[in-house]
Amino acid sequence: MDHRVKFDPANHFQTLFQLHGSVWSSVLPFCIANVANLYAVAYVKTNLFGSEEDPLVLGISLDDFQSTISIVISFLAVTRLGIAVDAYLRQRAAAQTMIRACRSLIFHSVAFTRHDKSETAKKWRLDIAS
Repeated sequence: MDHRVKFDPANHFQTLFQLHGSVWSSVLPFCIANVANLYAVAYVKTNLFGSEEDPLVLGISLDDFQSTISIVISFLAVTRLGIAVDAYLRQRAAAQTMIRACRSLIFHSVAFTRHDKSETAKKWRLDIAS
């Protein structure tokens, strides 16, 4: 079964709502849970607590909101930086492995052809090393 996302430029809704190759099946339960929680909070706020004269305040001030959002954005920025540094270190390790393998290839080619003193062999060893 093909699980890739198929894109039809004429029908964007089909692409958005297809199940294979998308994250709908893992994200939709969380969306439903968030809507249910929001509905429950709104119901409790309007029907069980407070009245028209004395409403229950469930909000936060703008300063609290800004400090909370700045913490979230900082966390996301640090996480993204950590991912980038990890990728850099993996690529650096792969480059070191490649350099070690090339150095080993040069050493072995020189060692295995050390008895051949001809100009062709010297040129071949120089080509391998460069």
